[in-house]
Amino acid sequence: MRLRVRRSARLDDLESRLVWILGGPRTGSTWLLNLLVHPHTARAVPINEPYLGVHLAPLVSARPGAVISAAEWRANDSSYFFDQRQAAVWRPHLRRLILERFAAQAGLAGPEHSGRDRLVVVKEPNGSEAAPILLSTLPRSRLLFLLRDPRDVLDSQLDAVSCGSWMAGDADPEGVATESGRIDYLSRHAALWLYRIEAVERATAAHAPELVMTVRYEELRSDAAAVMRSIASWLEVEVGDAGIADAVRANAFEELPPEVRGPGKALRLATPGAWRENLSPGEQAAIMEIVGDKLTELGYRA
Repeated sequence: MRLRVRRSARLDDLESRLVWILGGPRTGSTWLLNLLVHPHTARAVPINEPYLGVHLAPLVSARPGAVISAAEWRANDSSYFFDQRQAAVWRPHLRRLILERFAAQAGLAGPEHSGRDRLVVVKEPNGSEAAPILLSTLPRSRLLFLLRDPRDVLDSQLDAVSCGSWMAGDADPEGVATESGRIDYLSRHAALWLYRIEAVERATAAHAPELVMTVRYEELRSDAAAVMRSIASWLEVEVGDAGIADAVRANAFEELPPEVRGPGKALRLATPGAWRENLSPGEQAAIMEIVGDKLTELGYRA
């Protein structure tokens, strides 16, 4: 009995130290993770894209107007493993699985991240559609909701899959070599961006407000030190200005070697608003048709 109580307390403690980074890919999530786990800031344990959310809420359709995950489509299907009506059965076991798995990885962390009472920061942008499951299963965990202008997000995604780029190589896997192919790709991924953002919004609406913080990429890019001070305060992490300055300097885009940054590379531009020059009027219009209302709602200029 005592062992069970200690185990339960250990998992509760870990859950309270868990910080998710959700919102979607190409939002600066890698940069934010690196800032948070820098030795002079939170000294947190990094977990970089475990793809947990991808498995919990696999997409069954990603077409404009018809983006939906299995977790939503079959939420009340008795044959679906994660049938919401059976959540009382599976949720405690899912919680324990997630926490035990993350505890095992935290135990393997190097000396710069290890130690008692460390945060565990999970970057999971590509699994953001599972935010309602993740946060309801782990209600003590925290969420950093990372937002970026979707036009910049889509511009970056398009560059990544273009022929010769870092995700495509010499092939054209997404068929974006033509204008119609580019517009089709942008439309599909605009719809997916919207689906993920709204999934995270639903999750945050049901989560304890003090455990959620929204971070905008544009503000992080403008004054990373100020945003990091706000995050540290929210996380209740004591870190001085010198430590934050060191983290910002060590992870600055401008300090990266020229050969690892630029168009066609994973670390591309870090320039808010670059979509205006990179996307044609037709491509911009196709995106706005899908995300325009949400863009306005989030406070971005059309």
